[in-house]
Amino acid sequence: LAAQAHGLLGLFERAHALRATLARVPAAVRADLEAQLAFLLGPAGVDYLDEAGLRRAGRALDAIERRLERVESNPGKDLR
Repeated sequence: LAAQAHGLLGLFERAHALRATLARVPAAVRADLEAQLAFLLGPAGVDYLDEAGLRRAGRALDAIERRLERVESNPGKDLR
């Protein structure tokens, strides 16, 4: 249980850092990513974060990070 709590804390910290960068992306992208984060780490999503769920959530945060990197370098492409 302690490992899961530690893993969940790590996910929340990563999500917090990602949310800080959302102000730099177009509004449509920001809204989509905020919805993904809310689903992933909101009340309904957290209920399903067992050990495997923590790994899936980590991969989802990796994907969001990559998307933010791409959007910052070419914002128009993400909106197509």
